[in-house]
Amino acid sequence: MKERKVKHMKSNHVRQRRRSWLLSPVIIAELVVVLAIAGVSVAYAFPQNTVIPDSAPWAGTASITETANLDVTDYQFGYTANLSQVDEVTIEITATGAQTADIELVILDAGGAVEATGSLSSEPCPNGASDHVVTLSVAVELDQIVTLNIVLTEL
Repeated sequence: MKERKVKHMKSNHVRQRRRSWLLSPVIIAELVVVLAIAGVSVAYAFPQNTVIPDSAPWAGTASITETANLDVTDYQFGYTANLSQVDEVTIEITATGAQTADIELVILDAGGAVEATGSLSSEPCPNGASDHVVTLSVAVELDQIVTLNIVLTEL
């Protein structure tokens, strides 16, 4: 009789240990709530401001013309107060030795029409990386930017 009790107690212990690995309805409900909250937060996330050259966070393209001694290493949109329009572009240029450059920027829409332009003439580019802010001729709606052209001319 005692042997049966021991066997029965052992099998209960094994069942309890196995049961702890199963997801209870409460845990499943908590996971669903966490995933729903995460989905909502992603849906309301702001677009990324900083972009790597040749990437397209606005579903457009970037065309960058560099020189032998000047490279565009990054660029970033500057937004208006309502965060829906771009009114400037900060361009990070890495120079080999101290250089001077003309920086031209053109933003095109889906039809290839010019939406905005900007330029800096005789801009000093010290050795290494430096930021250069190009103010656009007009503020452009972010969803209208299809192509961003950056052209560097070494002087």
